[in-house]
Amino acid sequence: MPAPQGLIPILATPFNPDGTLDLPSLRRLTEFCLESGVDGVAVNGNASEAFALTASERRLVLEEVRAVTDGAVPVVAGVNAMSTVTAVEQARDSSEQGADVLMVLPPFMVKPTPPQLLDFYGEVANTCSELGSEVMLQDAPGPTGVQFPVDTIMELSRVTAISSVKVEAPPTAEKIDTVAASCATPEFTVLGGNNAQLCLEAYARGATGPMPASEFVDVLTP
Repeated sequence: MPAPQGLIPILATPFNPDGTLDLPSLRRLTEFCLESGVDGVAVNGNASEAFALTASERRLVLEEVRAVTDGAVPVVAGVNAMSTVTAVEQARDSSEQGADVLMVLPPFMVKPTPPQLLDFYGEVANTCSELGSEVMLQDAPGPTGVQFPVDTIMELSRVTAISSVKVEAPPTAEKIDTVAASCATPEFTVLGGNNAQLCLEAYARGATGPMPASEFVDVLTP
């Protein structure tokens, strides 16, 4: 599988007034993104309110989106767990359901050191490699408080099955520049977060695409 790149929106998770999943709205949102010409879609991320979903709801969201995309674009699934064992469990579950890429947040309840980040992502990558899916590092110190050193990203970029990083650490354009210069190869790509606020700067600094929210992807496509 080529490393993920291009416009990959994070799908919102629609809910009914009683708190259950609104699956018809999820399908319409996915169709809107496909019609807008996106290069992939992502589910169960921070903008998807994944923290509010049960394990069965996460599976159902991925199942519905996979059914709508039907192989037309890659599907990225978020992994946001507080330990290695629970992250591996989420990654395995999503991989077995057909996620092409796992966007993996670092655990942040107890902040990991750079060596612990290497161990954590190495374990997740081993699982994904066995199942044929890719890992996207998620550098998001805003919600996690975890600092992701460029040297650590560089070392992880050499790990089999780790194919990309989503950079959201401020100053974002400058970090994308440094990461792209240090790590970016055809096998490892750099994407920008922060809801595409710095989309043009990110492209200019070496990003291969943005990962915004899903409401306005039609104005971000050519």
